[in-house]
Amino acid sequence: MLTFNEQLRQMEIAEQKRKSVESKEKKSSNCRALPSFIPSVLLYCIAVGGKRSVKSRTIRVPRYVISLLFLFEFIVLLIHPYIGHWTHESPVWMLLILVTNRR
Repeated sequence: MLTFNEQLRQMEIAEQKRKSVESKEKKSSNCRALPSFIPSVLLYCIAVGGKRSVKSRTIRVPRYVISLLFLFEFIVLLIHPYIGHWTHESPVWMLLILVTNRR
C-alpha cells in the first residue's frame, strides 16, 4: 500500500512538472510574438493616419489628450491585477484587453 501511494505521489509530481513546462512554453511563445505584433500595428497606424488631413485646432489640444492618457493609464493600473488573474498572465490577451480599454 505504501509503495502504491508513493507511486501515485510521484505521478502527481510528474504531471505538475509537465503542466508547468507547457505553461512556460506557451508564455514564451506569446512573448516572442509580441515584438513583431506591436511594430506592425504602429506601422499600420502611421500608414493610415498619414493620409488624413488634420485641422489646426486639433493640434492645439495636446493637454486634453495627455489628460486622457493619464486617466486611461490610471484605469489600467487599477484593473491590471484582475486582468492578469483572468488571462493567467497571458501577454497577448492582456495586451488586447488593455488596448481595447483605451477606446
